[in-house]
Amino acid sequence: MLNFLRFPIVIVLSFLVTVALVIAFQAWIPSVGGQILDRVSSIEDTTALLSTMTQDQKDSHFWMTLLLDYAFPIAYGAFFAGLALQFPGRVGVALAIPALLVIIADFAENTVQLVALSGNDAMIFAKEVLTPAKSLFFLIAGVIAITSLVWIAGKAVWARRNRTTAS
Repeated sequence: MLNFLRFPIVIVLSFLVTVALVIAFQAWIPSVGGQILDRVSSIEDTTALLSTMTQDQKDSHFWMTLLLDYAFPIAYGAFFAGLALQFPGRVGVALAIPALLVIIADFAENTVQLVALSGNDAMIFAKEVLTPAKSLFFLIAGVIAITSLVWIAGKAVWARRNRTTAS
């Protein structure tokens, strides 16, 4: 099922989409007041940030979350999972799990934020778990992705070295 993620074109395209979304976030963030809900996790900090935002800023944040922040975890998650799946067999599948978990955590966090930005703070408490969980899974998936890139480069160097010594 996840096999398509290991294709180089999928990895490259997911990386390019991730970069494009980061640029889009940077362009959009000033319209929400410069601080976004993704960067706070406690009930107090979330409530405080929401109380400082104007209705226009909340509306802008709502649309940024809906249009960009649901696409973002799919893009970076596909990139991370695709690199993890470069490891053979079950190892690659196991190493892709944090990438899938960060997508789920980010989607859940986004949903809580949309509800809060709509004026209902009943679910804000969930950010105290979701935001740190998302950050942890992102960090783990990122380390796995970097490790995969090093492993791929090492394999390429080893293969090239073996070709030149065989000639």
